[in-house]
Amino acid sequence: EVTLDTGGSVVLLAESRAGYGNLCQLVSRGRLRSPKGESRVSLQEICEFAPGLHALWRGHGDLGCLREAFGSDAVHALLARHLLAGDGEREVELRDIAKRLDVPTVASTEVLYHSPMRRPLQDVLTCVQHGVTLHSAGACTRPNAEHALLAPSAIAHRFVDDPLSVERTLAILPYL
Repeated sequence: EVTLDTGGSVVLLAESRAGYGNLCQLVSRGRLRSPKGESRVSLQEICEFAPGLHALWRGHGDLGCLREAFGSDAVHALLARHLLAGDGEREVELRDIAKRLDVPTVASTEVLYHSPMRRPLQDVLTCVQHGVTLHSAGACTRPNAEHALLAPSAIAHRFVDDPLSVERTLAILPYL
């Protein structure tokens, strides 16, 4: 996941050794000009390093630009359900943009830990990163433990109303 200099992020998956090299160059470029511990890149840079990568668009940046750079087979709109208020409205908005630009959707979650039991550690690490205490973290930490890595069957269950997005997720699974 790379952070955009305008805010937000794009998930990039290396499809090949060359793609991994492009991803490393992209992250390095972002780190050289960012504060210590950060790496921010422009959408144009992501597009420049697109060969060998697969992009999962999370609603940040110009999806049309990504589609043009990555091609229709290597970019998807990422639908993430974390069982939060507002998930539905955000998903409708992402689906509308993806449909308008003829970009297929995939189903997933934003993975922050391998198991929900690891959420407390994630919260502590987030607090250290932001220089706050757990008590004063507020919106820095996630409101629930629904950011764990899910098995394909759990993704299928969460997206039972959208089997096509689940099918596409399974198709790109080898790159994960």
